[in-house]
Amino acid sequence: MRTERYRLAAIAAWVAVWMSSAFACPDFVKKDAVSVGDRANVPAGWFVYGIKDEAGIYYSPAAEFDPVMIPNTDGGVPTTIDISDNGEWLVYLNTNTLKVYLIRPDGSGKIEMPTPGCGGDFPRACGIYRNSPHGSEIFYISTYAEIRAQKLDLSGDTPLFLGDRTVAHISNGGVDDRPSFKAYGWLNELSVNGDHIFSQRMDVTGSYVCNIMFLTIPDGGTGTASYADRWDFTDMPSSSIFGCGINMSQDGTMGLFNPGAQGDPSGECVPNRYNGLDHKGFVLVPVMDKNDPSCGIHELIDVHGVSVNWAPPQYRFGAYNEVDHTDWFFTNKEEYIIGVQQGTKAPDKGVWLVDWQKNEWTLLTDSGLDAMSPAMFFDATLSARHWPARPAPAYRARTSAGGIRTYDIRGRMVPSGAVNRALPHSPGVYISKSANGPAKRLVRE
Repeated sequence: MRTERYRLAAIAAWVAVWMSSAFACPDFVKKDAVSVGDRANVPAGWFVYGIKDEAGIYYSPAAEFDPVMIPNTDGGVPTTIDISDNGEWLVYLNTNTLKVYLIRPDGSGKIEMPTPGCGGDFPRACGIYRNSPHGSEIFYISTYAEIRAQKLDLSGDTPLFLGDRTVAHISNGGVDDRPSFKAYGWLNELSVNGDHIFSQRMDVTGSYVCNIMFLTIPDGGTGTASYADRWDFTDMPSSSIFGCGINMSQDGTMGLFNPGAQGDPSGECVPNRYNGLDHKGFVLVPVMDKNDPSCGIHELIDVHGVSVNWAPPQYRFGAYNEVDHTDWFFTNKEEYIIGVQQGTKAPDKGVWLVDWQKNEWTLLTDSGLDAMSPAMFFDATLSARHWPARPAPAYRARTSAGGIRTYDIRGRMVPSGAVNRALPHSPGVYISKSANGPAKRLVRE
């Protein structure tokens, strides 16, 4: 009897302690410690981004939003934009042509990268292979279940392509084969760094069951990863736990993602599906190696988490697709992450920079911009070679009938699709005369 009373007393004491601390979030949870920053205080650097369903990559300095379309990028809608380690090259996928391109930030040196092994609707994502054992490489998804990488030499004025290899092969790669990499849509749900891959996967347990996956690339990254090289959870459910906006820190130690149905089922500590606030923040966890001990889907965040970053309170409402913070990208300064706010009810759509250590969120663009696939490079020198040449400005000319026609500074008519991107920044009235026509009064509104 005494032993039983002791046992019951011990259980009661444990329950009391658990209940008293049930809603005490770990120290790395930044829910109340959150602020909105001033773009003028952002360190010297520049960023690039695309606009939903529009051609072209845009470039702007970080501390002052002054965008210009990078020349030679207007041939299709870009996605999975990435920046080389030294800031000298951009790589991106043209979604209209399904071709991977390298280009300098000023628009020079554009070259198509070979992507052998692709068929049908591939490649569907690409990016810089950070800390590659082969030096410089760019990875791309060649089938639903295969990642390949193109080796290259970036030391000269023009990239030299040195051949490709298979980095991962996890199934037959057909559209209905499982497992597979997440390859629908155009969000980058994949990061390759050193001897690890962090991705979203379509799982073997269902036709559309998706969750996060860590793969270890054998032989220090020189081999080919199979599905047997994954790190996995101890309690993988048969339904989706999701996890998106995936990226890895540039040193390869941290994984970043929107947690979906992972972490703290009480809904107090993690912005996820349990509290209806998924995509209202992100989590950082260690990159898991296949030899690391397994853990539960919640334990990865609740116990092993590095940081849980909540968005500012004014953005904590709506479904995941109504106010959506996503498309995350680790910059070359480890404490800064760039992403977008988008969605049908998003109050301040645009490109956002987050100092995840301070949990300070700064809007880098004007509000209302349907931005996608941002990337950023901090550069204390801001060398002039990075700056794209600004195109000849365009102006709107009011006709006597009150309509608007568009002309450039020389009085030549400009196609209407180019108007919004070419207008100068200073309002004013300008007089211009074309070679074959009368002078025009050009008004910048």
